[in-house]
Amino acid sequence: MTKDNSLKLINILRSFLQLFYIVLFWMFFFFIQKILFISYNFVLFSNIPWVESTPLFFHGLRLDLATACYLSIISYFIILIQLLIKHPIIKQIATYFSFFVLLIVLLLCLGNTLLYKEWQSLLNKRALSFLLYPKEIIASLKFSYLLLSLLLISAMHYFFFQIWQKYLIQQDQTQKTTLLSKLVFIFISPILLGIAARGGFQLIPINESSAYFSTSTAVNHAAVNPIWYLGNNIWSQVENDTKYQYMQQKIAEQLVTKLFKTGTDSIPQIINTQQPNIIFLILESHTADVMASLGGEKGVCPTLDSLASEGLLFTQIYGSGMRTDQGLVSILSGFPAQPDQSIIKYTSKVSKLPSLYKDLSAKGYHSSFYYGGEIEFANIGAYLRQAGIEKISDIEDYSTEQLNSKWGAHDEFVLSKQLSDLSHEQQPFFSVVLTLTNHEPFEVPNHPKFEAKDEANRFRNTAAYTDKCLKNYFQNAAKQNWYNNTLFVLVADHGHRLPQNNDMNLAKAKHIPLLFFGNALKSNYVGYRCTKIGNQNDLAATLLCQLNLTSDRYVWSKNLLNSGTNDFAYYSNETVLGWISKSDSIAYSYVEKKNIANNRFSKINELNAKAYLQQVYAAFNSF
Repeated sequence: MTKDNSLKLINILRSFLQLFYIVLFWMFFFFIQKILFISYNFVLFSNIPWVESTPLFFHGLRLDLATACYLSIISYFIILIQLLIKHPIIKQIATYFSFFVLLIVLLLCLGNTLLYKEWQSLLNKRALSFLLYPKEIIASLKFSYLLLSLLLISAMHYFFFQIWQKYLIQQDQTQKTTLLSKLVFIFISPILLGIAARGGFQLIPINESSAYFSTSTAVNHAAVNPIWYLGNNIWSQVENDTKYQYMQQKIAEQLVTKLFKTGTDSIPQIINTQQPNIIFLILESHTADVMASLGGEKGVCPTLDSLASEGLLFTQIYGSGMRTDQGLVSILSGFPAQPDQSIIKYTSKVSKLPSLYKDLSAKGYHSSFYYGGEIEFANIGAYLRQAGIEKISDIEDYSTEQLNSKWGAHDEFVLSKQLSDLSHEQQPFFSVVLTLTNHEPFEVPNHPKFEAKDEANRFRNTAAYTDKCLKNYFQNAAKQNWYNNTLFVLVADHGHRLPQNNDMNLAKAKHIPLLFFGNALKSNYVGYRCTKIGNQNDLAATLLCQLNLTSDRYVWSKNLLNSGTNDFAYYSNETVLGWISKSDSIAYSYVEKKNIANNRFSKINELNAKAYLQQVYAAFNSF
């Protein structure tokens, strides 16, 4: 072999070696990402023995390698162009392109790390959709966290990009290679990358289950590569029609029909008037854990506990979703949440949903909605407008002095504005308030009730603040001429992991309040406890029956006051399908294909849960 041919062979080997080093670079990057993920979310790992959590680095290697190979495909094309076109500008293009690819991957990984503590779900398509609302994202973070995040992003990007520039960008643009060696690189490299990207030669390509090894969901999620998960989540959306198919459609329909079948029991009339004013107070992130009357902590929300003793409290209600946009649709349209979608984002779909606003407006009710933030967030405004609401009040209706929350106006101003407006409203009316203070970053405008040393106490403070606002609200509402003819409904939009650091995949984190209160309530139901198990979407059928209105269109809503209805509640997210009944609770992992609630459960309840989800998703796709 001549010296010239030897140099050409060495040069093509350098191209292979450069690609190999790029794969190693991404593997090292993901190793650091896992360390940061565990460090930031340490509270979720603190009770897990290190001998159980440490293997996650090993078990996540295959997905990390697959992701590294996917990302390296971009570099393959850059190296290929460098082999074919000998011009200095190619190196510049490669440098700039690498700069932005690294930045995007870094932002996605850190976004996954920051979101996980709250959502306990890996970054997905639905989470990315919130990037359309950067102001709200920033409002969710404390300034110190935001500043540290920006500094961390800058430092990490500088560090990794320096490695990239020094070791991974081809320096010599005058390398000579033979046509054969170029063809070898062109055809062999993508084959090797493709095999590694799919996880090997096995029949089924690699999936996230390859990283699952622990009984801890958090440990398993730490092992999963967040870039791979996000890409797979986006790609899987094209399979909506076949997702969550567990059985023949006819069997699923029969099981769900049986679930909603009611007995012949008479339904009690709990209100003393046929056309009361109705006020919904939807409480942001209000979990049962801060209400002693629901088995939670004492002293956090004394007003709500007092109202519960004077009203009709539903003690076994669970949020079907995990975000406000899901909770609103469940409450106002009686439609349960979907695991990886928010129907509110699809204007054409929500237009086909029933709405309490529409049904009550048809019976002469005047309608309004009050929120201290931006109503366009998560497409809430479009959803409400399609429901035909007469008055929508949001952040634009408050003075600069009143916009003292990162989200907009704190609860005291929103509640006060609604009362002021209702004093001039024609009766009967249906008015809804959505609170916002009990939301990340959990800041109150006055002296906190609890010493805010940690996140749990900051959550208690914002819950206590909203509770105090409700006390003032009801004291002032009692002075209004419409008060005696009004039914108040207090319900949360969803549960929360705080203040007791609950696992968001389990039922306890989904437990929320639902309370009927007011002088429109019959005296014999003051202090009454309804133990029927249900969801927020059951509110629609329960309320409409009391108003002698049909709830036929609310097919996912059951009457909680009918003793003949079945006791069950559903919830879901990207990780699990949850089911609560009188006998047991289930948290079925989509990936592990088993119950992770660490309890015994009946097979029929697992079938009911799967049939319910299958039918919910079929309904979602049919709209």
